[in-house]
Amino acid sequence: TGVFLAAWTLALPTVIDVWWPWPAPVAGARAGTVALVRGLVLQPVVAYLAMLVLVVVLVRRRWRDLGASLVLAGVLTVTLTTVVKHVVARQRPVTDWLGGLHADASFPSGHASAAVALAIAATQFTWAVTRRRRPTVVAGVVGGLIAAAVMAGRLVLGVHHVSDVLGGGLVAAFCAALAGVLTGAWRTGAPPAGPPRRLVVVWHPQRVRGRVGLERFLASEAARRG
Repeated sequence: TGVFLAAWTLALPTVIDVWWPWPAPVAGARAGTVALVRGLVLQPVVAYLAMLVLVVVLVRRRWRDLGASLVLAGVLTVTLTTVVKHVVARQRPVTDWLGGLHADASFPSGHASAAVALAIAATQFTWAVTRRRRPTVVAGVVGGLIAAAVMAGRLVLGVHHVSDVLGGGLVAAFCAALAGVLTGAWRTGAPPAGPPRRLVVVWHPQRVRGRVGLERFLASEAARRG
C-alpha cells in the first residue's frame, strides 16, 4: 500500500480525471447545495470524532491494541494528508463552490481520506466486537458506500479531481495498515488480552435436554468472555 501510494503521489495519474466529465453546478444550484450540505455533515472532523467513539468502546471491551491502532491511524491520516497537500500543492478545479478552501490544496482530498479511514475503522470495530463475518461485511459495505458518497460530493462541487479523492482513499488505507502493524492490531482474530473472567455453570446431566447444544453455548460464551 505504501509503495502504491508513493507511486500514485509521484506520478499523479491525471489521466483518470476524465472519469468525472461533468462540470460543477453554478452557485446556488440545488445539486451543489445538496453536495455542500452532505460535505458539511460528513466532514473530516465528524469522521474522526466517530472514530474516537469507537476507540472508547474498544478500550472498555479490552481491545486496547485495536483502539490504539484506530487512534494512530487517525493521527497518521490527518498528518500525511496535510503534509502531502503542502508538498504537492496541486491546484483545484475552477468552481464556484471553493469557499474558504485553499486553491492549491487539491491533492489528496481530506474528506475522502477521513471517510475511508472511518469505513476501515468501522469494519475493524465490527469484527472485533461481533467476531462474525456477516455484520463485518455489512459494516464494510455501508462504510464504503458512505465514503463513495463523500467522494462523489467533492467531485460534484468541483473542489477535487478524481485522482484527488482516490488518492485520499489510498492515504487512509496506508495509514490504517501501518497503524495495525505498529500496534499489533492486525491480530484482531485473537481474543483480547486481559484477566480471564470466571464462568461457573451447574447442571444435572440426567435432567438437561439438548445437552450438546448447551455445551456448545457454554463453549461460545466462555470464548466470548475470555
